[in-house]
Amino acid sequence: MNALDKFTVQNLHAYIDGDLSSKEKNAFEKAMRLDDELKEEVCELRKIKQQILEHYQKVEIPPMPELDVQSSKGWGSRWAVAASLTLAFGLGFVVSHQTGQLQDANAASNFVADNFAPKKVILHIDSDKPARVQALLQTANELLEKTATTTSKPQVEIVANDHGIDLFDQKNKNRAEIIEMLKKYDNLKLLACKRALERRADSGHPVKLISNVESDRTAVDEIVDKMQHGWSYHKF
Repeated sequence: MNALDKFTVQNLHAYIDGDLSSKEKNAFEKAMRLDDELKEEVCELRKIKQQILEHYQKVEIPPMPELDVQSSKGWGSRWAVAASLTLAFGLGFVVSHQTGQLQDANAASNFVADNFAPKKVILHIDSDKPARVQALLQTANELLEKTATTTSKPQVEIVANDHGIDLFDQKNKNRAEIIEMLKKYDNLKLLACKRALERRADSGHPVKLISNVESDRTAVDEIVDKMQHGWSYHKF
């Protein structure tokens, strides 16, 4: 069994995105030193991701392919999933598969609320930039409010990793708004990436989460799982 058989697509993305713990990172890099095929896959995925980051504003973003890893066999099919997820994780401030970069919070919230309800919706943030935080919060509020009286309310989940976990810090200026949203809407769930929290703690700057924020999974695992089960994915 080679190294590719030992690691999942999530492992590759987590390594490239810096979401592995020190121990996991060392083990992964040791495996790469011993397996040229794994090293090549990582290089290819990193190159594709960088190309997307550099050019996504210039091209129309295609619809997200459906993910079906359970029926996939072999690395070729896993690589197709990896390429698809690169689109999802590599593009910032994108709230639909086809709209590209939205210019303001109103456009974001109106588009999601009007076109993706009622559904299962995951909103992902990895930034603490005010414009992106505001777009996320306004989108969540608009979506939840506009669908509050519908027969089938959407399940809405906000997932934060990297710098985005500051949104759930007790010292964050948006703390009161988030707590109010949790009280008002029982179809809202919050998740802070487990690895992001661990890295912050290791750096000596731990995040003290507000109540009712889950932190038992990584952002990568949560998002991949939700997308496999038909959730609509939107990143800020």
